[in-house]
Amino acid sequence: MPRRRQAPLSIKNIFAVLMLAVIAGCSTIDTAPNGPPVDYNQAIRAKTEGARLAGPVIDPQAIGDKAPDQVYDQPIAGDDRPRTRPVKVALLLPLTGQGADIGQSMMRAAEIATFQLADQNFTLVPLDTKSSAEGARAAIEAAIAQNVELVLGPLFSSEVTAIREPAKQAGLNVLSFTTDRQQAGDNIFVMGFLPSTQIERIMAYARARGAERFGVLAPEGAYGDAVLDAARAAVNLYGGTITKLTRYKADIVNFKPVVNEFTDMAARQEKLSDQRNRLAMSDQPAARRALNDLANKPAAADLPYQAALIADGGNRLAIIAPLLAEDGLTPDRVQWLGTGLWEDAASWQLPALAGAWYAAPEISARLDFEQRYKTGYGESPLRIASLAYDAAALAAVIARQDVDLFSGDKEVREAAWTSLIYRRDVLTNPNGFIGADGVFRFLPDGTVERGLAVMEIAPSGPIVRDTAPQSFEVPGL
Repeated sequence: MPRRRQAPLSIKNIFAVLMLAVIAGCSTIDTAPNGPPVDYNQAIRAKTEGARLAGPVIDPQAIGDKAPDQVYDQPIAGDDRPRTRPVKVALLLPLTGQGADIGQSMMRAAEIATFQLADQNFTLVPLDTKSSAEGARAAIEAAIAQNVELVLGPLFSSEVTAIREPAKQAGLNVLSFTTDRQQAGDNIFVMGFLPSTQIERIMAYARARGAERFGVLAPEGAYGDAVLDAARAAVNLYGGTITKLTRYKADIVNFKPVVNEFTDMAARQEKLSDQRNRLAMSDQPAARRALNDLANKPAAADLPYQAALIADGGNRLAIIAPLLAEDGLTPDRVQWLGTGLWEDAASWQLPALAGAWYAAPEISARLDFEQRYKTGYGESPLRIASLAYDAAALAAVIARQDVDLFSGDKEVREAAWTSLIYRRDVLTNPNGFIGADGVFRFLPDGTVERGLAVMEIAPSGPIVRDTAPQSFEVPGL
């Protein structure tokens, strides 16, 4: 029988809605000779504004300046065992190049988390990957030279590949922002929004509400492959069958034949035509009434599935959605299911998607973060920026733990640079963490598991159909 998990604990202070909490007391964390780890209690910690960034944040060229190695020895209010050395965490982002707009938004988000949560001994070291593998390699080398203890980022899969081996050789764990689950493993954790989690959540929900036959419409390529793998895993786990699968090339222009194939339009039209011909041959009044009923109807009968998973978004979804509706995939006949690509205001305005479901973090969870960002920078953050916020908050909160929390070795505790606070078993705490995107945890294979809500698209915007879990606790165990 699975072991019951404790609920992840939010930090109870002025930032309670969005702060990350580290759950101590997990059985996978070694206990020190002087007693077991104690629960972290934010209430006894004094909030400070002493966290430092390496170099002026408004000048990308200066961001790589070496951060000071000054040791702070001021005690934290209410704590008689203050940290006696600094903690540096690298933030690798594309601050120049084609991904600069994303990188700048994510860096700002990380700054907000740092100044909200970090104490005086925490230093965030932003480094520019220049939107390239070569830039990422230079950034990780600079981070290693500065004796960082954890790496946040980078963003692009090719950048993660570039830093993997140098980070491993340096003994650094990496919380990357990529959505490429193939990067997960060893010292690399994938923090991006993975389609696998979204697909499992939405298909399990649909299955529990009676859907047994599923159709999958997905592009060719890595994203479509990930969606299909997740869909197959979901039906294996929860039951049901994938009765229709249609793939299409990423550079397709004419979606009409693709949609017709997905909806079995030709076969359904032929069947409808045969039905009309049979009715036309009858002189019975009931047959004539039935023929009149069919006269202006599309071939809506015998759809090959009860729920259709549409794994696309943006401009292509705007083309696909009305074509599906024309072929009879209306909400009263087929339940539409989507992925995180639907978490977009433009998608919510598509009439054909009214009543469709998709899985995503609850919007209400990140409202406080988004408001703080807008207040500080005069604009809304990019959607992906919350990943950097959560990663920086996680790093800052773990760093506020006593340096000797996980070790009874005095030499280790007092070393100038030897960290055990970002150990693998700390990062993979099964109880997880709570952030701007809700509850999440890193699994032993390096992927991230998230507590997602089921959202329904309505005329006024998405509404929560099924709330996101607040913990990874198994009910009834």
